Amino acid sequence: MTKKRKTPSNSDGELTLPVNVTAQLNPVVKFIHENIAESASTLKGFNKLLKNKGYDLPDELTTAVEAAFAKGVDDRLYEFHSHLPTDLLDALYDDPEEESEIQGGDDGDEKQDDGGLGFKPDSASVFARYLMDDLGIQVFKDQHDIAYLRYKGQVHSLDQKKGRLVIMSLALANNAPVSSTFITNVCAVLSAVAITESEEPEFVYLRFAPYQTGSLIDLGNKDQEVILVNKDGWDIIPRPEDISIIRSDSTGEMFRPQKCEDPEIFRKYLNIKDDVDYRLMLSCLVAYMHPEGNYPLLTLMGQQGTAKSTAAKMIKSLIDPSHPSIRAPVKKEWDLVISARNSAILCWDNVSSLSDDISDALCRLATGGGIGMRTLYTTVDETLMDLTRPVIMTSIGNVTERADLQDRVINIFLQPISDEQRRDEERLFKAFNADAPKIVGFLLHALSTLMKNLDSVELKSMPRMADFARKIVAMAPAIGWTEDEALAAYKLNTNRADQLLLENSLIAAPLIKLMERNAFDWFGSMTELMSDLSDAANQDSRIIGHTRWPKQANAMRAELNYCLPALRRIWGVEIEDMKRTATSRGIKIFVPNEESQRQYSQSDDEDDAHDAQIVQRSSQSELGGNF
Repeated sequence: MTKKRKTPSNSDGELTLPVNVTAQLNPVVKFIHENIAESASTLKGFNKLLKNKGYDLPDELTTAVEAAFAKGVDDRLYEFHSHLPTDLLDALYDDPEEESEIQGGDDGDEKQDDGGLGFKPDSASVFARYLMDDLGIQVFKDQHDIAYLRYKGQVHSLDQKKGRLVIMSLALANNAPVSSTFITNVCAVLSAVAITESEEPEFVYLRFAPYQTGSLIDLGNKDQEVILVNKDGWDIIPRPEDISIIRSDSTGEMFRPQKCEDPEIFRKYLNIKDDVDYRLMLSCLVAYMHPEGNYPLLTLMGQQGTAKSTAAKMIKSLIDPSHPSIRAPVKKEWDLVISARNSAILCWDNVSSLSDDISDALCRLATGGGIGMRTLYTTVDETLMDLTRPVIMTSIGNVTERADLQDRVINIFLQPISDEQRRDEERLFKAFNADAPKIVGFLLHALSTLMKNLDSVELKSMPRMADFARKIVAMAPAIGWTEDEALAAYKLNTNRADQLLLENSLIAAPLIKLMERNAFDWFGSMTELMSDLSDAANQDSRIIGHTRWPKQANAMRAELNYCLPALRRIWGVEIEDMKRTATSRGIKIFVPNEESQRQYSQSDDEDDAHDAQIVQRSSQSELGGNF
């Protein structure tokens, strides 16, 4: 242990030095000031560092340094300053009065007005108060009780990197410590003030925000410009000060839009030959730019080599550019929350399967619902998020197998590309980037049309995802559809989704055979149903031996519940629970009337052809029919 030396001091215990000694100590004091909280964890190590730099620890400063190393890392600099005379402190700072405010007194003294309690504020809390009171940083909480800071017109989360970098840069500019622990403590103090002292939460948005009678879309450029969209059109304006729009590390800059009302401007860059699919895809993109409501999942499906990933990159670059533009799907629910918090639109590439937990979480993300997890490094605290986000996925096969997720999906089918038709990506994107401003301009035109018509839309019947259906109808004039054509196209997509769901169900085909054998009316227990379905599957081990084949009665009941909505919509099948007996409870599976039975025994291709005919007539009459 270093031996303590007697140092000259005044009656208050403050170090005093002769004038001639002060001038000689200034370089040493400056070096200690810059390194005492950063370079060594022990006094012995710090003395070694001083010697390596050609300095010896003067006897006159021993007490100050020893007192500093008796404290924790965050308090060392404060403690060192508290033992220095005023003339040395003045030599360290260009503005002694500013430093004295940070240190807690007009003359650098460690004493502060503590209300008579005797507590001494630590350096992190003093610096945090200095940031708010003198540098103009504002702190507040959002609708999820997350703390944010606002500085020079920009908003940053205090628990993310950009917010910490702002604090660190201000600490560096004001000669405060910049250690990780100190910055963490300053952010913690600011967060505490934001959470406890904010009267009302402020809504914070990412890329898309409701504003007055329209919405704002952040262009993501250095000039802080936004696109104002309302029923009268759109325009580019400076970002208003009364709205909080943040940018994550991955947020990119949008193409600067140009006026355009041509829905065909985007078609030549996509491998989507079906007119219904193309216009439904446009409808999704426009709905994604609307800041409120439910968002269907957009699934781009096709064989290998159908340019699914290329289409996804283009779509993402138009409405929410980011770096990278497409990513691998997440595996855990909390990773989904983090992605949703940092991206206005999620875009996953080459999705081969989705777990049940992720499927359920995507349902909540599409239509709104809380996602909660235990807060890291705590025992009982829980972090909750209530987010809605659009999701775009590419896949070879149908990955949205669960019925509740399939109800929220728009499936777009891409066609194979021959070698003669294939274009290299460099030249394709060069042409696309030239047209992209006009494509964005068209999407904004359609969004303005949606806002103009939405309040007046009244649907005769409410399909699944009714909010999205209303938006399709509202934007239909810009897309090139009438109301009936838009609804027919949406119905066609949902029918195809039902077919995909039944194709993926192991019990659907055996159940259809069972109904045909029993004249569309079957009654029995769940155990009997399991046996009859196995017989209807011809006891095929590839089916009844599959891991997804229900092995228990409760599993069979769950599988029936998943399939029933699609069976009802396509075939008119109903399931009715019968009166419970002493030993079991029977169920009745039936098609209620002859008309439904005829529909059941026929293919639904006729209905799909009818819906497709409606939208095809629109294509031929308005756009020449060449798609």
